[in-house]
Amino acid sequence: MLNIEKLRKLYRKNININRYLRKNTNLAERKIIKISYDIQSGAYINRFNYKKTLNYIKPMIDEINKTKFKSLLDFGCGELTAFYTLTENIKTKKNLFLLMIYRLVEFMQECSF
Repeated sequence: MLNIEKLRKLYRKNININRYLRKNTNLAERKIIKISYDIQSGAYINRFNYKKTLNYIKPMIDEINKTKFKSLLDFGCGELTAFYTLTENIKTKKNLFLLMIYRLVEFMQECSF
């Protein structure tokens, strides 16, 4: 049985949870990814630096602002720190869509349609 608190302690010691689970368990790939994400959730938001993120994605913002896009798709967006900065700095916000692929796929696999 997995000890989530132990995994959190390992994460705080900068142990890669994904790598740790691969080496020390027989869990399926999907489960390892889900647990890894759950353990590290909130970490990016806690370290979020708006100015640093803006400087990093400024070239992307400039390119997007040159286009006449009708929609914007972000997948694999994690905790949305870069996407938040992006949406705050693009000119056109009409028809702006966000799709969080991993959670959507996971949801669809769990549902019976």
